[in-house]
Amino acid sequence: MLALNCLCPSSQAPAVKDWGKSNALATYIHQISLLTRMRLTVLGLPTASVPFTHNGVQMELLVGDYARAARRHVAAHTLPETLSLLRAKVPKSSENWQLLQASLFAGGLRVCPTSGTPVVDVQSCSAELKEALWVGLVALAKAVNKKDATDFDAEMATLSKYVQQHAGASR
Repeated sequence: MLALNCLCPSSQAPAVKDWGKSNALATYIHQISLLTRMRLTVLGLPTASVPFTHNGVQMELLVGDYARAARRHVAAHTLPETLSLLRAKVPKSSENWQLLQASLFAGGLRVCPTSGTPVVDVQSCSAELKEALWVGLVALAKAVNKKDATDFDAEMATLSKYVQQHAGASR
């Protein structure tokens, strides 16, 4: 999982001027905003960064000096290469997702504090159900984001089968 205070070791923290070398700040501004919101949420200030859309353009309102300082910190300590890695294709494996879900559930959270999505107790799931959950999420993202639902019905049928088995076993 990402360290929210810095996406690279402090000994390798780039100067803000590195962004000028990359000519890529504009392509990463939404990621910087997301990471800023995550940092502020972890610090207990979720309303210090307010995303909104106006005339079809996504924007962000930073509330207070602390929010602006947090954004500067994230931008100064995040390499463009790191942001590119975060844009990687959806992996075949669900190890990171399972680790995050297990950590959130163990911490007593039933909703992810940054995304608002439900948390699943993956520790109680069979290996087949864990895999079907991940494949189902990937199929859902593909159907919504790419408008490609070719695998969706089959993946949801597989997921449904393992969820029914899991629910029956826990009765």
